[in-house]
Amino acid sequence: MDVKSHLVAFSIVLLAFIASTSIVVAVIDPIQHTYLPEITPFATLLFLPHGVRVIVTWLYGVWSIPYLFFATIFADLLIRGSADPTVIFITAIVCYASFELFKLCGLDMYKMKNMKSKNLWRSLLLVAFVSSVFNSVLHNIVLQSQILPENALQTMLSYMVGDVLGTLALFFIALLIVKAIGLTKVKINL
Repeated sequence: MDVKSHLVAFSIVLLAFIASTSIVVAVIDPIQHTYLPEITPFATLLFLPHGVRVIVTWLYGVWSIPYLFFATIFADLLIRGSADPTVIFITAIVCYASFELFKLCGLDMYKMKNMKSKNLWRSLLLVAFVSSVFNSVLHNIVLQSQILPENALQTMLSYMVGDVLGTLALFFIALLIVKAIGLTKVKINL
């Protein structure tokens, strides 16, 4: 890829991250905080940006790491007013690590581009789940001084649920957008 292609790819990732993070901060977190105030500062139960991570990693492979790292830092600074580079680095690598783990096991998920849409989305959701496990475990390790011990398991499970449900929701939204703008004849079969 040339510099222009990288800039275009990064711009798309940045816009997707800003949009998905904005929805989480403005809509999902306030609702969740009403019912689960002890978890909300650490994990969102419908975390749309994880779906962005999965799709970006599937499309860009190793280049997803710098794209996601800088897009997340920018989005967090813009929307939340702060950014933790250690946590952001974790979130930038978990999907890539998951794709590579599947590849080591003989399942090259990067080659799914020619799959039927039904199997493609299911396979990407599997990657989202595995990367969510990595994400939740690593977050609990990094944030262990901030998470009360009695909330550790609940927070870890919240990361996994939030990442997977957020990915599923983002996939559904992406399919609706693709179908609405007529980029392709996509059948919405989950």
